[in-house]
Amino acid sequence: MSAEIVAFRRPSRTAVPDALVLAIAELRALIALDSVMGASPVRPYFVLNPAACAMVGACVTRPSGGPGAADAYALVAYDFPFALHSLDSMMERGIPPERAREIVLLSAELQQETLRRAASALGIAAQAVEVVDARALKLTFFPKTQETVVHVFRLSLARS
Repeated sequence: MSAEIVAFRRPSRTAVPDALVLAIAELRALIALDSVMGASPVRPYFVLNPAACAMVGACVTRPSGGPGAADAYALVAYDFPFALHSLDSMMERGIPPERAREIVLLSAELQQETLRRAASALGIAAQAVEVVDARALKLTFFPKTQETVVHVFRLSLARS
């Protein structure tokens, strides 16, 4: 794994509320413990930096139809080649390639509800973003990996 240091401009809006930052840290811990999203091809990323949120906001559409950034996002990335390799090595007998692809796609799709339910359990509202430029997100955040962004969520504290 390699890392790249990215410099962000100073935030032009207020910082993410401490309560949301703490709740997202707990969400990340819960997901890491979950066997469905633990050591797997699923990789959840939480975006709280205002400049990075603006970069995500440029790749998604608000429910009202226009672009715009939220205070925090969750990006669920999926490593499809790794998933296919893992599935193949788990099977005692080979699985037809087409069926393996179907299972891997199903696994990627299931992650949306998994993240939403985990967030809800911790008092975080995770609103799925329906219109996403996945290619732009890939080029912006994961240009040198096999990961593909499969789900994007706007995160906020749930209203009681």
